[in-house]
Amino acid sequence: MPCEFWVRNDYDVVNTRLSKAFNQAGLKAPFFFDELPLADFIGLMDALDIYLDCPSFSGYNTAFYAIQTGIPLVTLEGEFMRQRLAAGLLRQIGVTETIAGTREDYIHKAVTLAKHPEIRTVIRARILARKDKAHGSVDVVRAFEMELLERT
Repeated sequence: MPCEFWVRNDYDVVNTRLSKAFNQAGLKAPFFFDELPLADFIGLMDALDIYLDCPSFSGYNTAFYAIQTGIPLVTLEGEFMRQRLAAGLLRQIGVTETIAGTREDYIHKAVTLAKHPEIRTVIRARILARKDKAHGSVDVVRAFEMELLERT
């Protein structure tokens, strides 16, 4: 899970701040949980409405599972590779409307999805129809090869 490595004191502070902000916006507060066995984790993912990728660090594995279960995934594409992995997955499957370029855009996309289940339903259907494109692609390997060849 993205950001799961926070120590308990950080978890309490972050959870309190997020809960307050979400409640003030009239939204259900997010929740954090400890590591789960894979079957339980997939079951939990299946029950989610939205997955918010951690803006400062990669949640690639969780983003991959979100795509496999069709969860609309909001990500903030940052400057560093670790902040671009979920966006790369979304681009690979051709579902890019939930990739944010700024913090404000990230918040806007998250709130829009939270408040509009009909939009979530459309995005979920598109993700599920294209999720297999996240498997087995060697495009990134070929691009890396070309970069190496051009530099030699």
